[in-house]
Amino acid sequence: DHDDHDDHHDEEEVLMGMFNMSDADGNQLLNMTELVAFMELLEEGHDEHDDHEEHDGMVGYATIHIEEEGDYGFALPIGVEFFILMGEGGHDDHGHGGHDDHGGDSAMVCYDMGNHTVDMTHQNEADCEGAGLMWVAGDSGPGGQDDHQGGVCHNLTSHQNYESNEADCAAAGHMWMEDGDHGDHDGEGNCHNLTSHQNYESNEADCAAAGHMWVGEIVADEEEQAFDFDPHSWLDPLSYKAQVVVVLDALVKAFPDGEAAFTENAAAFIGQLDSLHSDFDAAFGPSGACTGNTVVANHNAYAYMAARYGLEFVTLHGLDPEGEPSAADILEVIERIEEEGITVFFVEEYTSQTAVAAISEAVDGIEIKTLYTMELAPTDGDDNYLSLMRKNLEGLKSGLGC
Repeated sequence: DHDDHDDHHDEEEVLMGMFNMSDADGNQLLNMTELVAFMELLEEGHDEHDDHEEHDGMVGYATIHIEEEGDYGFALPIGVEFFILMGEGGHDDHGHGGHDDHGGDSAMVCYDMGNHTVDMTHQNEADCEGAGLMWVAGDSGPGGQDDHQGGVCHNLTSHQNYESNEADCAAAGHMWMEDGDHGDHDGEGNCHNLTSHQNYESNEADCAAAGHMWVGEIVADEEEQAFDFDPHSWLDPLSYKAQVVVVLDALVKAFPDGEAAFTENAAAFIGQLDSLHSDFDAAFGPSGACTGNTVVANHNAYAYMAARYGLEFVTLHGLDPEGEPSAADILEVIERIEEEGITVFFVEEYTSQTAVAAISEAVDGIEIKTLYTMELAPTDGDDNYLSLMRKNLEGLKSGLGC
């Protein structure tokens, strides 16, 4: 009996606000990463309100312990059914002798294999399967209790990893990778949500499983200000495509009468971005035509491009693209080029042409090529994002000897 439900309306609105803030992809479901974010917001809310005991009954809270992982907490508004999907190892690993006592039928839930969450919008098998999802018992993972099987499934199209089992992975036309083949990738960095464009702490494997992009930490030299991530997300065509979708949604919301035109224009531009991505991938992807992948440049601006296409950018500092380098700076760059045997040096469009000319004159055989970061308006008014990215592609292919 919840006769006082109306008394908690404001609190429930706060909870829903927290839920929506945590639901980064806006699908009304929380994956594990989003759930952690929700819990953190909830804890912050409790810290700010010492009288939260007055709200007993509004939120249900449970903690479960998973061996080798630790405790997980779950908070749910009243009236929301809660199911636990057994994952790696199944229930038998817990050693409870009473397992056989659970002989009753388990509650069934609709499970989305794409994002590994329970979809509560479908409450029966017909609706669930009609939506292309999987109708499973609430006490089992998709594919049975041996779901993880010591590996992950690698989507050969998106190049993302997700939990599955070997049989389901093969049936989906993807590649099964045993533990050890893909590594834990626990290096320092941030996970970038391609929908919300927010960064959060994670590790590379979990980031990929969530369908987001891992951005490794960019190490600043002594003369640089330290920073945690590369803001140049638009230099990855697929990341830029996600931004186009965000802009489209905002335009349609602000100017609903223009929805048809906005949608048509966005679809055409997205098609061009897909084509651009395909050409980059054909050159530098896993089966790309280019065998070299090391690019020496004068600016830390290419982490997104590097992460998407497997390129390695080595930054040669001293030529600030937004300032005029001193004679000593130019001399230091020349010395490093000669010491390291660099034959191709990529500079940003706005790098001092005096410095570029001095390097070309001082170093025999050096080839200097231009990369366009588009932080400022192009020097050629006829250029746009697509034309400059095409110039980047051709310049990289030429510089790497493709």
